[in-house]
Amino acid sequence: MQTKSSINSEELLKFEALASEWWDQEGKFKPLHMLNPCRLSFITEHLSLSLSRNLSEKTPLKGLKVLDIGCGGG
Repeated sequence: MQTKSSINSEELLKFEALASEWWDQEGKFKPLHMLNPCRLSFITEHLSLSLSRNLSEKTPLKGLKVLDIGCGGG
């Protein structure tokens, strides 16, 4: 049985080339790094509201597994 892949080789190469720059908070992805605190606050607030979690607790989302699928640098 053959499986078909949806991986785009050109996209993979493009993002592999950017990978070394991703964590440089002063580099070309600085605007995304600056947005992270706002994103985290938004996600935390909305998850706590919808799941009746108390934000005044030290770890209001403890025990949850959350997958944040953002745009990254793409």
